[in-house]
Amino acid sequence: MSNEKCRYGQTNCFIGTGIKYGVFAIGDNEASVCTYRAARNMAFQGIITPRGEINQLLEIDGSKMVGTKIKAPFAINPEVYVLPMDNVLATKVRSAFRHEMIHPRY
Repeated sequence: MSNEKCRYGQTNCFIGTGIKYGVFAIGDNEASVCTYRAARNMAFQGIITPRGEINQLLEIDGSKMVGTKIKAPFAINPEVYVLPMDNVLATKVRSAFRHEMIHPRY
């Protein structure tokens, strides 16, 4: 849903309950849950291979994902929960928001 390499303090993920999300093939062995718009953007940025090709594996309503545990590989907790947020829009880049704890570095 967003750039995982910088998500160290992730505590949960917010999604739009009225938005349709898709599961898109990212490569041979990976998939990502996002909107079609986000998948299209990733395809032309070279994140999805082959570049420019979009392969949607399935479609799911955002409301059906609420409460689901998802993997957060670089977070303090290895799993976080999907939570509803009504003001998430499908016209935004990723259409999902990850909440992160910010720890100041001294």
